[in-house]
Formats: sequence, structure tokens, C-alpha cells
Amino acid sequence: MTTSIITSARQLFAIALTIIGISFSQNTQAIESICKRTMCGQTYNPGDANPKFLTGETQTIRVFVKYGDLVGSASSGVNGVTASVGAKHSGGLGDFSGCATYVDISIAVASSVLEQNGITITLFGVANTLTCSFKIDVRKNATISGITIKENNVNVTQLIAGRTYQMTVTGTNINDLRVDDSKIESASLANGGTGSSQMFYTVFKATTQTTVTGIRFEEIETPCHHDITKTITSLTLYPKPDLAPYVLSINRYVLTGNESCGGSLGKVTNGGTTAVLTAIKNNIGAPSATEAVKIKEITWPDVQFGVTNTGGPITGTFKVQLKNGNTVLKEETVTNLAAGEEKMFTYTRPKSKKKLMRMAACNNGNDVHAHQDNATNPDYNWADPAQFTVKVDALNNIEESNETNNQNNY
Repeated sequence: MTTSIITSARQLFAIALTIIGISFSQNTQAIESICKRTMCGQTYNPGDANPKFLTGETQTIRVFVKYGDLVGSASSGVNGVTASVGAKHSGGLGDFSGCATYVDISIAVASSVLEQNGITITLFGVANTLTCSFKIDVRKNATISGITIKENNVNVTQLIAGRTYQMTVTGTNINDLRVDDSKIESASLANGGTGSSQMFYTVFKATTQTTVTGIRFEEIETPCHHDITKTITSLTLYPKPDLAPYVLSINRYVLTGNESCGGSLGKVTNGGTTAVLTAIKNNIGAPSATEAVKIKEITWPDVQFGVTNTGGPITGTFKVQLKNGNTVLKEETVTNLAAGEEKMFTYTRPKSKKKLMRMAACNNGNDVHAHQDNATNPDYNWADPAQFTVKVDALNNIEESNETNNQNNY
């Protein structure tokens, strides 16, 4: 009820003003001063630059002005630019500044409108009296005709997170486009761009393999920041590479002296897969009632080590090392490695022969023991380190998603 009374009083007051001759034509200066205008989260105070509107777009600007709640129509006087009245709110009889009273004006700009500054939007109230006016500028909306992505000036067939690509965008009025895409970590605008061609130094991001079918941009000419998405030929986006040691069987020779039996130097086990030790046992042969001790010279299996890539593909070279402490036993150079690919290498010891035996009196011949000759014969007298170390990307040549898993001990 109170709001209705206030509105009626304001309407009667405005009509009274019209009757006593305080009215103006459409071409006279606005009788009310605008307190402020807001659009897309930005506030325009008196004296600020004109709000900018894009061709082919419709936006609503809220005008805070005395008697704004009585505005009944709006016009621009420019072909292709139309203004219509939307929501209104009264600040009450005490709102002499107009900063609590507003009217929403929807402004549509046709695609055919030329870029221009200072288009006057006029608001009319009761009996078509002039309430106020303000100015807007019009800018051409951007259009994107094509996108090319290159790495070192070569068109790409895939994308890898973390690398820097040259993404060239062509179209019209694209001076004020910026990249706004969740798949892109950064996109720095290169110098020398024009309204028809812009190049961005672009770094993509991904934690899992995905597909890129389009790039999203936003215009920064207006506070509304319209998004524009341009489709591209589908490209697979891989995460950054992630290298880690990969070992099939380290085959470390392990001698446990305190488990000797039958005069042996100790019990022998394989610091790797049980399958290897089983093969050695089979090679020696099982003892029997007629042959209680089986002795045989065995060539101990080589060390098999390598690298696996659980991330995106690698283009370039890196080192893989097998180490004993700080001593590099073998180093391999790897050139390129696909996503999910593994590479294996073999390290053959300078000496690899051992004299081993199985004895019926020692766990029914199920264990392998080292013959005493291993201590005296130089061909057999060698030992593996307490642990082997495999280190991948030893010189840190590759940028990876995880740099903490490049080394492991076995």
C-alpha cells in the first residue's frame, strides 16, 4: 500500500510539472542528472568514458536517475540501435539525487551498425517528457575465421601439456580478444598483431589425456566479456611426461652367510623374481638318493632395467642410469618415448659365473647354496652391491609432471 501511494504521488507530481509548463522537447538537455549507470558489473559515474556495446549483441544497462521509475520509453535516433524499457524501481519521495531509483534499458545493436562514438540514448517519462539522456559507443563484434597451432613453426598433430605453442588466430576485429579456455595454462599475446591476425604463445594443461576440439576466447572491449568458441581439427592433448624407473628383474645375487649348510658359503637367493631362482634350481638339478649333492657352474642372469613413461609423449633425449651408489654401472640414451611406452636395457656384469649346488641334506635340496670355490676361484669371486639404483632423466632434460619419482633402489 505504501509503495502504491508513493508511486501515485510521484506520477501526480510529474503530471503537475507538465501542466505548469516544465516540459522539454526530445532535443533539449535532460532535465535530470544521472547519478550512475551499471552494466555487467561495471559502474559508470558522471564523467566516465561511455559504455561500449558490440554489434550483434543486446545488453541491459541500469540507469540510476530521479524519476527513473516513471520512464516509459527510450530511443537512440540511430538506425540499427534500439532501446527499450525494462525493470524499474522507486527510491521513494526522499530520493532527490536519484541514486536509489533506477530503470533498466535494454539496448540492441544490429550487426550492420558501424563503429561510432557518442550515440545518445534518450529516456522519456510521463507525457513523453524528457527524463535524461546518456551516450554509448559501438564497436564491431569479433569474428574468428581460423586457428592454427604450431610448435617451432611446424603444424602440430598432438598437444603436450607444458610445452609452448604458437597459436595464430585470424578473423575480423580480433584486436581485443584474449584466450579464456580451461585447457590452457597461459596464452601471452605476441607483438605485431592486427585486427585480422593475432598470435599467442600458448601453454596447454592437462592431468589426463583428453581431446581438444575448440578454443574459447573472450572479448575485453566491453565489461560484458562475451565468449567466442572456435572449433578446430580434433587434437589429442596429453599431460606432461612422467618418467619412472622400470625393472623387470634386477637379478641381484644375494648370499646369506648365516644360512650356510653342508659346508657351503651360504644360502643363495635372487634379489628379483622368484622365477629366475626357480630356473637356476632347475638348471642345477635336484639331488637324489644316488647323488645327494648337485654342483654346477651357473651364469648368473644379467640385470634388466629401464624406464616407463606414464605421462604424455616425449620428443627429445634423456639419460637412464644403473648405479651402485654414486658409481654409474651403465648409462643409456633414450630418444623420444611415447605415452605409456617402456624401454628396457641389459647390464652384463664383468664377471657373472658362480659355482652353485643343491644338497639333499639341506632343506631336502630345495635351497641353492654357494660352493666354497666361490671364495677362492677368481672367476667366481664377485659380489653384487647391497642395492642397485636406477635413475631416469639423470640430467633433468625433460620437464615432467612429477620430478620426484625419477629414482628408485632395488
